[in-house]
Amino acid sequence: LRKTPISSDAKHYVNSDLISVILKPDSSPVKRLKQLAEEKGILLNASSGHKTRSVLVLSTGQVVLTALQSSAVKKRIYDLEELVRQNL
Repeated sequence: LRKTPISSDAKHYVNSDLISVILKPDSSPVKRLKQLAEEKGILLNASSGHKTRSVLVLSTGQVVLTALQSSAVKKRIYDLEELVRQNL
């Protein structure tokens, strides 16, 4: 696997190979997930103080909060995968 970082906002990057799930932050189960991750010390806030618009669950078990919409994260991953395929 290639390590392909995607920008989660202007200052933070996440290895796209580690992203297991992209969630919207509004539902009760996701709010509980964020709280549990914070209690366990595995919550990473990459929103730079902005409103959380998506929650990334990594294959490492860590939970990342980002200010990007879920659709924007998905598009960035797709665009990177396309770029990698074109360069092979």
